[in-house]
Amino acid sequence: MQTLHAPPAASIAPHPALSGAARLQAHIAKAGITQAAFATRVSVSKGYITELLNGTKRPSLSLAVRIETESRAAVPASSWIMSDPAEMLIGRHK
Repeated sequence: MQTLHAPPAASIAPHPALSGAARLQAHIAKAGITQAAFATRVSVSKGYITELLNGTKRPSLSLAVRIETESRAAVPASSWIMSDPAEMLIGRHK
């Protein structure tokens, strides 16, 4: 009888539906800039970027597009859209 083993962790692809917040955090880190510098580039406060990264705020469509443009599509505007119906209910009460 053959034993089945899980593939090594390195061969498992990351989840394709990363949140906008996770993508933005990764972009800021990779670009080697501060949250304040990125905030200036997209015309919002550093505090608002912090709220986006914490998941307490979601950007407007126009801000999501500015983020996508400034990040050279590393953070697509579509990454901020909620895909889980339960998340929509939770988000409604924030």
